[in-house]
Amino acid sequence: KQGIGELFFNEAGIYKGEFDESRINGYGTFVFKDGRKYEGMWKHNKMNGYGIITLSGNKSWFEGEFIDDKREGFGVFYTGRKIYVGFWKNSKLEGEIIIVENGNIKKQYWEGGKTIRNLPNERKIYFEKYINEIIQRHKIVNNNSFTNNNSSNGDNNSSIINSKK
Repeated sequence: KQGIGELFFNEAGIYKGEFDESRINGYGTFVFKDGRKYEGMWKHNKMNGYGIITLSGNKSWFEGEFIDDKREGFGVFYTGRKIYVGFWKNSKLEGEIIIVENGNIKKQYWEGGKTIRNLPNERKIYFEKYINEIIQRHKIVNNNSFTNNNSSNGDNNSSIINSKK
């Protein structure tokens, strides 16, 4: 396949988007049979680059960078009433993390997806300046889920997510 098209996977789901040399390459959307949906960049049949993966039920999602199907680099994870902002390594939180819950900000240090210690609130984390914008873009609503204000139009120019390390 070459160009734009669709591909149906019996056991996995449906992909709609760009192909190059019969591989999923470029921008596209994959809807998994279990209800997850990934919309973003692909390279050699894997999620690579900026994307948004929405988990089943649309109540939690990750927006950020992917490498070889794993969360890798800066990202924002929304789940329930919490927002996790920070860096990911091998799909796990890593380093200085900001957690927003009910408008309250907590800073922590994580390794391998686990909290190692709390950080003092006065500690400045360089991506902290984006927290208010993140909260505004993804407001907590009364039913304990988030409203995703991103449009699904393929616009990959997010000032928050594309601000690299």
